[in-house]
Amino acid sequence: MNITMILDNGFHPDVRVYKEAKYLVSRGIQVTILCWDRDISAKRPLKEIIDGIEIVRFQIPSMYGSGKKQIVAFLKFAYECKKYIKNKSPNYLHCHDKLDTLIGFALHSKKMPYVFDMHEFYEGNYPPKKCFKHDLVEWLIKHSYAALYENDAYLEPAYSKVQDKLYPLKNYPDRVTFNNVSKVESPILRIGYHGVVRGMIKPFTALFESVKGLDNVRVDINGGGIDFPILKKLESNYYNVHINGPYNGIKDSEFLYNNTDILFCGYNRDDPNMQGVAEVVKYFEAIHTGTPMIATKGLAIGNRVEANGFGLAVDTDNSDIIRGAIMKIMKEPELLSKFAKNELKKAHEYCWDEKVIILDSIYRL
Repeated sequence: MNITMILDNGFHPDVRVYKEAKYLVSRGIQVTILCWDRDISAKRPLKEIIDGIEIVRFQIPSMYGSGKKQIVAFLKFAYECKKYIKNKSPNYLHCHDKLDTLIGFALHSKKMPYVFDMHEFYEGNYPPKKCFKHDLVEWLIKHSYAALYENDAYLEPAYSKVQDKLYPLKNYPDRVTFNNVSKVESPILRIGYHGVVRGMIKPFTALFESVKGLDNVRVDINGGGIDFPILKKLESNYYNVHINGPYNGIKDSEFLYNNTDILFCGYNRDDPNMQGVAEVVKYFEAIHTGTPMIATKGLAIGNRVEANGFGLAVDTDNSDIIRGAIMKIMKEPELLSKFAKNELKKAHEYCWDEKVIILDSIYRL
């Protein structure tokens, strides 16, 4: 069997996409990932094999997050995908996210159906856009061979017409990536964030202000994204804040979490991806590594952190309140141990290795 994945982002690597592709390869499937490498300055190889996965990069320059300015470049990517797929004729198209699935819909056939891999929740509380987004997503699910969902909102009545197409696959951590979790002791309190930096300038700025002048606290922000240039400029205002840029989610995650005492999970309340019952991969990584969290109060992640005793839920837009939470932890260091124990007790419930086998049902392996 030959499966072609479509990814309208770069692969260096995308952790979820990598984990799915690697599993399929382990089941004897030929997997090719067609990805849109927007940063041509990185000079990544146009073709390479990673753990048995064939990576094909179409280097079409564009700035991530620039909205409509990317339309021409996206159409070029879609055209390159069309040419490649026409020559290779895979058995299935596996499309990661919404725009990729539009390409999959345009190219699919009865002999070459598409799988809609929904990495996020695509709706928000924004009428009338909500209606358009809902109709589009429901339409793509309806015409797919199968749809993988990350967010339980797709189980609600609004999607009752397409329930038969839905399969759960949440981006839980895998055993290999976090095989040797062991916290490195440090005389200072290390607060970290490890992931894409997008739409979080306000909570990050509040965090930076909250640690200003605290010699025994260090903040490390690891990850690339559209917020990175702004955060890098802010870095110079704080001697204990470090904006480190992109990292390899497969090779570096374990090291980063072993050197993190608190994971900062401050999110924009208006972000549609954080609405309703949304879950984020950082939440699961924190649980697997026994890393207590400071999370946004009022969002689903903050509610879960508070209810399960995984950390503190606060107003992450308010620097004074964040500072109060940090000072509380420093005065009561036993809290970190308590939160970590609560997390590790639940870690077995969030294991990728036990959930990814859903792909067997979809592809009839």
